Amino acid sequence: MAPPFAEGYADLLRWVLHPVCHQISERSFHLFGEPLAACHRCTGLYAGFTFGLLIWPWWPGVAARLSANPRWIVVFFVPLLVDWAMVWNTPATRFVTGVVAGFPVALLPLVALGERTAEPVT
Repeated sequence: MAPPFAEGYADLLRWVLHPVCHQISERSFHLFGEPLAACHRCTGLYAGFTFGLLIWPWWPGVAARLSANPRWIVVFFVPLLVDWAMVWNTPATRFVTGVVAGFPVALLPLVALGERTAEPVT
């Protein structure tokens, strides 16, 4: 997501992420004077998802309860929607609500991978 590190590929990276992110410079973190290829909220979603992939295996009890009823993951999107609707949101609120929303979503591919690799019961 960091075009400053993608020297010859910054435009390609922005083009790839453009369908899912508005990439408005004023609403993106900047690194070395260059805006990232994702806005504050999308950066938070990606960070939360990545953090979730790393943390969920360490919380098997919580993961089991949440995966038993994955519809509860929608609850984690409520702060993001409230923040999105507010005129006075800040880069910090956009990022944090993105992390909160992205974190539980990482559980879904982990559960699917677990089901796929589990040995069939005969």
